[in-house]
Amino acid sequence: MNHFDEMACMLYLDQQLEPERARELIHHTTTCAPCRALLRSLEAESGWLRSALTEDLETVPARLIEAPARSRTPWGWIIAFGLAASGFYTLWNGLIAPWRQQLSDAGLNGSNLLAVLVFHSAFWKGWNSMRTLIEFIALATLITVVVGFSRRNWRRRTSLAFMVVAILSSLGLPRAIAAAPQADQIPAQPGQHVGVSAGEAPVPVVDMSVKGGANYTLPTGETRHSDLILYANFARINGTVEGDVITFAQDVEIAGHVEGDVIGFARNLRITGSVDGNVRAYSQVLTISGKVAHNVTAAGEVFELEQGGNIGWSLLFGGREADLSGSIGRSLLAAADTTNMDGYLGGNAKLVGAHLAVGPHADTRGVIGFHGENPPEVSPGAKLASPVEFTAERHETPYRKSSYWLYQILFWGAAFVLGLVLLVLLPRLFDRVVRAGREAGSLIGVLVFFGTPILAIVLCVTLVGIPVGIITLLLWFVALYAAQIFVGEIIGEKLLGHATSFGGILARLALGLLIIHTIELAPYVGGWVAFLVMVWGVGAISLALFRGARSNLATAPMV
Repeated sequence: MNHFDEMACMLYLDQQLEPERARELIHHTTTCAPCRALLRSLEAESGWLRSALTEDLETVPARLIEAPARSRTPWGWIIAFGLAASGFYTLWNGLIAPWRQQLSDAGLNGSNLLAVLVFHSAFWKGWNSMRTLIEFIALATLITVVVGFSRRNWRRRTSLAFMVVAILSSLGLPRAIAAAPQADQIPAQPGQHVGVSAGEAPVPVVDMSVKGGANYTLPTGETRHSDLILYANFARINGTVEGDVITFAQDVEIAGHVEGDVIGFARNLRITGSVDGNVRAYSQVLTISGKVAHNVTAAGEVFELEQGGNIGWSLLFGGREADLSGSIGRSLLAAADTTNMDGYLGGNAKLVGAHLAVGPHADTRGVIGFHGENPPEVSPGAKLASPVEFTAERHETPYRKSSYWLYQILFWGAAFVLGLVLLVLLPRLFDRVVRAGREAGSLIGVLVFFGTPILAIVLCVTLVGIPVGIITLLLWFVALYAAQIFVGEIIGEKLLGHATSFGGILARLALGLLIIHTIELAPYVGGWVAFLVMVWGVGAISLALFRGARSNLATAPMV
C-alpha cells in the first residue's frame, strides 16, 4: 500500500492538490490510520498558523509607553545629613581641637581641666555648706521616693508606720556611725590584741576621721606604718607616715615626713616637711616650702613655691596664679593667668596665660616658651639660658568673621538635626517632654542642674562609684544640650500655635531654635538666656522621665 507524504497532505489542506489525487487521499485516509493521523496533525498546525497570522498585534501597556517619571529626591534627609556632618566637623574643628591643643600646650589633660573647673566653682566656698546641701538633696530625694511609692497606702497604718521608721532610721544612722568609737580608740585589755586574732597576720591600720568638725594631729615622733586617710576640718602631720597620705579637709599642713605620695583635697594645703613621692593636690591654695622628691601636679586657685621649697622633678599646674620662688629640678608646665618665676628651673618651661614675670633671682637652664596676652616682664638680673620665646595671643572680634556666622548656622543645624532624630525615633518621649515643659519644671530644673554634678562628684570619691559618676555626668551634659530642643519647640508653639503635622512640628522647632541662638549671641544677656534655657529644658526632661517611670510602676503587675 502506497502512503501519502507530508507534502501531499499540505497541498491538500491548501486546496492545491489535483481533484483526482485529492479523492484518492480522502479514500486512503479512511482505511489507513497513520496517514489519517498525519493529515489531522498538519490540519491543526495550519489552523494555528492562520490564526497567528490573522490575529491583531497585542497592545503595549500605557505604563510602558509613558516616559519614566523622575523619582522624588529626599532633600530633607540629605540636608539633615549634611548639617549633621557639618555640625560634627564644626564642633571638632572649632571647639574640641583648639581645646586639645591648648591643653597640650599647657601640659594638662582632661582630668586636670575638670579639677580646675571644680575648684574654681562654689565647691570651695565652704565644706560645711556643701555637706549640708548634699544632705538636703539626699533627704529630699528620700522623702520624694518614699511619698511616691507610698501614696496609695496612706490609709494603711502599717505602711505609714514603716515609712516613718525608715525616715527616722536614715536620719539617725549617720550620727550613730559618727558617734561610734573607732578601732584605734578602744583601749586594749591586758593580754588582748585589738583587731588581730590567733593565727592571723596583723592588719594594716587605716586611720580615718569622719566626725564633722573634728581636728586631727599626728604628733611629732609618732610613726604610722600604713597609708593615712583623713577626713577632718583641720589636719596636721608632724610625725612620720610610712605610706601615702590622702586628705579631705579644709586646712592641711604636712610638717613631718611622708614616705609615699600625698593626695590632697583641701581648701588650703601647706607642705613644710618632706615628701618622698609625688604630690597631687586639688586645692584652692597650695604652698610648698619643704621638699618634694618627685613630681607635683596641682590644680586650683593659687600655687606657691616659696624660697627654700624644692621640687625634685617636674611641676604641672593649672589655675589662676603661680608664684615660683623655690627650686624645680626638671621641667615646668603651667596654665595660669599670672606666673611669677624667681627661682631655679633645671629644665624647659612651657607657660600659657596672661602675664609672666621673671624676677632677678631666676636661674633657668632650659628654654622658656610663653603663649600669652602680654609680653613677658624679664628682670635684667635674671639668669636665663636663652631669651623667653613669646607667642602673642590674638584677640579678634568674632562678629567680623564670616566663619563665625557659618559656625552659628551649623550649631543651629546640629541642634535641629538632633531634634529631628529625637522626633523620629522617640516621638512619645518628645511629646511628653514638651508637655511637661509647658506646665512647669523650673524648680526641678534648678535642683537637677546643680544637684547632678554634685552627686556625680560624690560618687567618684569611691572606686566603685567612679563609673556611675562618670555616666551620670555624661548624661547630665547630654540633657543640658538637648534642653534647647524642647524649649525651642515650646517657643515655636507659643508663636505659631499648636502643630498637628510632622512638618508643622519641625517648623516650630526650627523657629524656636533660631530665636534661642539669636538671643544667645547678645553680649551679657546671652549667657543668662542660655542658663534659663538649660534649667527650663532639664526640668522638663526630668519631670517627663519621672512621670513615665511612675506610670510604668502603676501599670506593672503586682507580684
